[in-house]
Amino acid sequence: MPLRANLPRQLRENSTARIASASGSAADRRHGLAELARDEDIHYIVGDWMSEYNMALRGGAKAVYPTDSSEFEPSFLEAIEPALEHLDARQIRIAVNAGASDTKKLHDILVSVISKKGLKLRVAWVEGDEVIEVIQKGLKSGEGFKNLTTGENIKDWSFEPIYAQAYLGCWGIVEAFRQGAHIVLCGRVADASPTIACAAYHHGWRRNDYSQLAHALVAGHFIECTTYITGGNFSGFKDLPGASIDIGFPIAQIEATGEFSIYKQAGKDGMVTIETCKAQLLYEIQGPYYYNSDVVAILDNIKMTQVGKDKVYGIRFVPGTAAFANFRTNGSCPENPANQDAATVELRIFAQARDDKVLSPMKFLKPIVDNMMQSYPGATLHLDTRQAFPKEYFEYWVSIIPQSATKHVCHLPWKSHRVEIAPPSDTVEFLYKQPTYETKSPINLASLGPVTKAPLGYVVHARSGDKGSDSNVGFFVRNADEWDWLRSLLTVSKIKELLEEDDKGKPIFRFELSHLFGE
Repeated sequence: MPLRANLPRQLRENSTARIASASGSAADRRHGLAELARDEDIHYIVGDWMSEYNMALRGGAKAVYPTDSSEFEPSFLEAIEPALEHLDARQIRIAVNAGASDTKKLHDILVSVISKKGLKLRVAWVEGDEVIEVIQKGLKSGEGFKNLTTGENIKDWSFEPIYAQAYLGCWGIVEAFRQGAHIVLCGRVADASPTIACAAYHHGWRRNDYSQLAHALVAGHFIECTTYITGGNFSGFKDLPGASIDIGFPIAQIEATGEFSIYKQAGKDGMVTIETCKAQLLYEIQGPYYYNSDVVAILDNIKMTQVGKDKVYGIRFVPGTAAFANFRTNGSCPENPANQDAATVELRIFAQARDDKVLSPMKFLKPIVDNMMQSYPGATLHLDTRQAFPKEYFEYWVSIIPQSATKHVCHLPWKSHRVEIAPPSDTVEFLYKQPTYETKSPINLASLGPVTKAPLGYVVHARSGDKGSDSNVGFFVRNADEWDWLRSLLTVSKIKELLEEDDKGKPIFRFELSHLFGE
C-alpha cells in the first residue's frame, strides 16, 4: 500500500498514551498494522504473533536444528513491511512478540528491509526468553519445577524437555524506547507486557509504580487479542451492528494515573461495549489475581463505564502409559435420511506413539486401506491421505523460575550496545491455588418460576480461554436481578453437571467479579 500524501494531523502532544493492538496471533488479519500506522492518531502499536502452538512448533524445530533454523514468525514481516513508511513518517513506536526462537535473525531481516527502503527506523531486540540451559541446570541439581496446573514434580513427567521459553516482562522494551528504538522485537514477553511497556515509557513510570502498572496490565489484557474486545469471538454476536465483516482493531488510551479507556479503529465494523470488555477481561484468567512478569492485578474491584459510542472507560480499585483404543460416536446417521449427504458419517482413526516409525505409512495407513474390502457396506476412503502421515506432537510443562535466572538483555545494534535488565527487587510469592468459593446468600431458584432454555448471548454471555491445560470460562449478565439468578445457579456442582462426561474429576475453582455481574 503506497504512502499517503495526506497524512492525518500530527499526533497531539499530551499526557495520554494511545496504544493500538494490531495482532493477537499468527492467525490475525495482516493488513491491520499498516492501516493503524497510516490512519489512526496513535503513539504506539503493539502486537502478538505468538501462542503456545507456534512457540512449541518453533522451539521444537530449533531443538532439532539449533544453528540452521530461522524459527521466528514470518507473518510478522508480511504485516510490517507495508507499514514501515507510515511508522517512519509519523514516528510511531512499535513493540511485538514475533521473534519466537530466533529473534536476532528476525531483527537482521527487518533491518535489511528497512535499509532497502531508505528509512531511518531503529530496531532493537530483546533476549532472555530462551531458558533451556537454565532448566537443564536445574534438573541436574534436583529442581522440581512444580507444574502450575497439576502441582506435579517434573521428575514424574514421562518426557525430557527439549526446549524452554520464559515470559519476560516489559522493562527490556522500555529501555529500548529510552535508548531511541522505534521498533522492539521480542521472542516472548508476557501477553500484556508490550502495552505496559508503552505506557511506562510514555509516562515515565518506575518499577514500583504498582498501581499504574496494574492498570496498564488490565488495559493490555483488554487489547492483547485485538478484535476479541471489539466484537470478535463474542457470544452476543447477533447484536453486532451491520454486517461486521471488517471489525476494527482496538486502541487503549492510558492516562498517567493508569486509568484507561478502550475504543476501536475509526470507520470499521464491530463495537466496544461493557459486554465486549467484560468478555475479554474474563478470558484466560485463573482467579482474582492476574499474574504478570511485572505486576499482579487484583481483578475483583474493576469498574467499567460506557462513556460514548464504542468507548469504555475502565478503572481498577486496588485494595510409559497404558495402551488403549477408544472409539466414540461424534455424529450419527438420521433414520431414513433424505439425501446422500445426510446418510454419510465420517470415521476418524487417531493414533499416537513415541516413535514416528511406529506410525509409518506401512504400519498405520496401509493396514487401514488393506481392510476396505472386508469392511462395512459403503466404506470409502477419504481422498486426502495427508493426515495419515505422522506429525510431531508437543506436550509442554508449565512452571515458574526466578526472574534472576534469566539473562534479560536489550540489544541496541545501531549503537553496538546492549543493556542488561535487572530482575525485580520486590516480588510476591505465586499462589498455586487462587481463592475459590461458592456464592454468599444464594436465592431460592424455585421462587423465580418456570425456566426455559436459551443460547448464550440471550441472557448470559460467556467467554472461555486457556493457558495450556489450565482452562477457564467466565459467565456474566447485564443486570443485578439476572446476577442474583446466575450466581445462585452456577455452583461448582452445577458446572460438573453441565460438563457431563467431560468432568474427569479435576479441580474446579470458582470466584466472582460482582461489580461486573460475572463469575
